[in-house]
Amino acid sequence: MSTSPSERQVARRVNRVIGFGCVVAGAIGLVILFIVQMEGKFLGWEDWVRKAPVLWGVASTAIAAFGVRYSWLIEHARTSWQPTLDGQRFDTVILYTRPGCHLCEDAHELLNQYRAWLPRVVEVNIDEQPDLLDEFDTCVPVVECDGKIRFRGRVTESLLQRLIEGTEPL
Repeated sequence: MSTSPSERQVARRVNRVIGFGCVVAGAIGLVILFIVQMEGKFLGWEDWVRKAPVLWGVASTAIAAFGVRYSWLIEHARTSWQPTLDGQRFDTVILYTRPGCHLCEDAHELLNQYRAWLPRVVEVNIDEQPDLLDEFDTCVPVVECDGKIRFRGRVTESLLQRLIEGTEPL
């Protein structure tokens, strides 16, 4: 089984770095402003900061705020898709998975994006249960909704949307 990261995971990591980088850049800008305002010197940037301290402070704060918001959005991604009827579908959703499985990580992430219509996803590691290992060894992730297996091997967003749309809310 391949453990290389999926495109979605790589993009998410890159976006995390961008968000964190903006937060750090904004914080550094505010530290430079503080040092210069206290009549200190900072690598020859004093003239730049003293010419427009308000602009420097606003820009640094805006960059840091952008980084915080960007990072938050990465962790709290929401889908723009909406089912016809609101409400939770299913009483239970179980994700059968194993450590190091990039498809399992993608499935977990995708199911979390649809948490407004699904109950809390329970993850079960098949490697810890011999009967599940025999049943699902080569086809994880497996998604079971209310006792019925709905996905094997890959969870696709379009099929998940169709499943949610085609199921009556509780």
